Amino acid sequence: MKSTKGFKIGLWIGAVVGVFVLIWTIFLSVDYSNKKSNGVEVQATIEQIEYTKRTRKGIVSQYGTASYTDNNGGIHYFNGFLGNYVNVGDKISVIYEKDNPDSVVRENEALTWMPWLAVGIIVFCGGGALLLTFFGVGKKSVHCEHQNVSPAELARVINEYMPQTRQKFISERSKNKHTDKLGCDTVLQTMLDRGDSLKQIYDNYQTILSSDDIRLGAVVSVTDRDIYAQMKDIMSDDIDSGRARFTVPAIMVYGTDDYFNSHPEELMAIADRLSGNCYGLNVNQHDSELISYVLNNNSRPFGMRYQSELTFGHNVILSTVILSKPALCNKKLCNKLLYLAVQGQYAAVIPAWYYSLWELSAF
Repeated sequence: MKSTKGFKIGLWIGAVVGVFVLIWTIFLSVDYSNKKSNGVEVQATIEQIEYTKRTRKGIVSQYGTASYTDNNGGIHYFNGFLGNYVNVGDKISVIYEKDNPDSVVRENEALTWMPWLAVGIIVFCGGGALLLTFFGVGKKSVHCEHQNVSPAELARVINEYMPQTRQKFISERSKNKHTDKLGCDTVLQTMLDRGDSLKQIYDNYQTILSSDDIRLGAVVSVTDRDIYAQMKDIMSDDIDSGRARFTVPAIMVYGTDDYFNSHPEELMAIADRLSGNCYGLNVNQHDSELISYVLNNNSRPFGMRYQSELTFGHNVILSTVILSKPALCNKKLCNKLLYLAVQGQYAAVIPAWYYSLWELSAF
């Protein structure tokens, strides 16, 4: 299924091609008109008819060779379309170029329909692309302007609209032994079947989501980097969003107060540092041990508190969450910032459609 983005790009390319075709046909028309007005018209004699072509309307057209004499007495020949219903020996009018008597000025039949084709392409493709670009047709509804939604307002929205959006968590895969609220992929399903500690969040996702304690969190790492690498395509715009699934565990960092809601850039920097990018920092032994733990695929921190120079001296919490496609902005890790609902030591990522308040009018 072609994405809206790809379709829009195709429309713009089609519009550009239409413009080039229109310019080309205009150039040919002007060139023909100039040569015709400056050319010399003479009578040519048909020497040979090489083949006959009958159109769908029954018109008989002849093609072959004709000879003509220029004003200086020179004899010239041209080969091509001679006319309809003509015979050898008939006289036909031709126009030759004044500076090049061997060249006959001949009208291009394509010039009668190509300009209309070009205009049609421009109108259809250009108009469609403008609709997609400026009038929001086909645009994704989630803009992910996280900081524009206060935690208190977001909590109210979640509690108010939870019943209407409950079905969005339900998967079509009814045979899944777990209630598939998040579009569980095979790898995560295997983890849950083995009794992974992530199951506590998975089974209580909606209960956690209904919490009024909402924090802005940043993705520290996707715990299984191999899973993340294999599922890169699911993060792109070129997929069928109705079929693709993206559900993996991830470690996120958030604060216990509202400081990071107003300083999201610091939260992102902390997440980047905990992901192993600590260039230029004085990393102590405890920091190194924490980073190694976070980067371990088997690590599952839940409500782990930490404070050091690495966190700008602020007290932060690291917790494992389920990072699902419904929670992502346009199926991407949008600036690595996501809102979390926090309940005790557990946290759940809030679905992305809650971020866009104007979209709620669709209910």
